[in-house]
Amino acid sequence: MADAAARPQIGSVGEFDPKKEDFYTYEMRLKIWMSVNKIDDDDKGKVLLALVGPEAFEVIMNQTAPEDPSTKAYADLVKIAKDYYDVTKNALTERQEFRARQQRPGEGISDYILALKRLSRHCNYGDQLNENLRDTFVGGLSSKQIKQKLFLIKDLT
Repeated sequence: MADAAARPQIGSVGEFDPKKEDFYTYEMRLKIWMSVNKIDDDDKGKVLLALVGPEAFEVIMNQTAPEDPSTKAYADLVKIAKDYYDVTKNALTERQEFRARQQRPGEGISDYILALKRLSRHCNYGDQLNENLRDTFVGGLSSKQIKQKLFLIKDLT
């Protein structure tokens, strides 16, 4: 990691915030960051611990006690965090939450679409994902005028 310390870092990851993302998403961002910054495999666990933030660090530390978490492999630390933060999703529950999502007052179309895509990740729709996104999107639009125009399109995709 001595070479990595001499190079300027590209981008930043920030701390893990369970109110804003699941740990799976955080780990994806962290892996990309470590790749572009050429972090050695042997150092990835320590880098995770250094960047994850105090709340997640405390969780990992408690789960590895009495051992020092910095002695654990990256994969083991990620598993600990995912097991704690990323509760197994029930597709039925996730689908209910997805279908109930309405466009919120003041929420732009782009933000509404992103919210629906985020909610759909654990719905296990497979090949039917785009159809379900379309139906929930149109049904949840706050503008009746836009909804009516979309209903007139025969093959809306």
